[in-house]
Amino acid sequence: MILSKFLKYKYSLKRFIGASQGNAATEFALILPIMITLFFGILEGGELMATERRVDRAATAIVDLVAQSATITPSELQHLRNGIEYIIDTDNVPNLEFKFTSVIVSPDDADVAIVHWSRDQDLNEPYAAGSVFTGIDDMSILKANLSFLIVELSYEYDGAISSQVFNSPMTLRSKASRLPRLSARVQLCNDHNPDDCTS
Repeated sequence: MILSKFLKYKYSLKRFIGASQGNAATEFALILPIMITLFFGILEGGELMATERRVDRAATAIVDLVAQSATITPSELQHLRNGIEYIIDTDNVPNLEFKFTSVIVSPDDADVAIVHWSRDQDLNEPYAAGSVFTGIDDMSILKANLSFLIVELSYEYDGAISSQVFNSPMTLRSKASRLPRLSARVQLCNDHNPDDCTS
């Protein structure tokens, strides 16, 4: 009697081990969350990389446009902001910040860069004129009587998927610079009086 029960359980155990009817569904249920995570991670990562490239392209394009001018006005800088938004392809204006700075060599010390003029996205002065500018790695770029144009761009990327996972957006930053092409210095001029420019 004990032997017959043992043989019965042994036979049931063999049948259980040999059964394969639910294996595919079980494996699929285990792998599905990983596959979904990978799929949406690749989508979000691709969008993040594309946005980062657009931020870099916007910084380079905008500083290149200003380098092709002898003068620029605050209203023209405001139009450049619209161009940045167009290149990045965003309607999320509060997430976009930029600083446009013209830097010159200090008349007192050839190894020191000072701010010629500077404006941000709200046309405020992020760096005071005449203050020391420390954002240049290679001072040999600067030449006496020439200005050096620098744009610093930052954009708060808040993706559709990553915003659901992370509490704060990712900040994408880009910095681009150029020497002026048409004049020794790009002057910042008043909108209402074009003759009122920086020197």
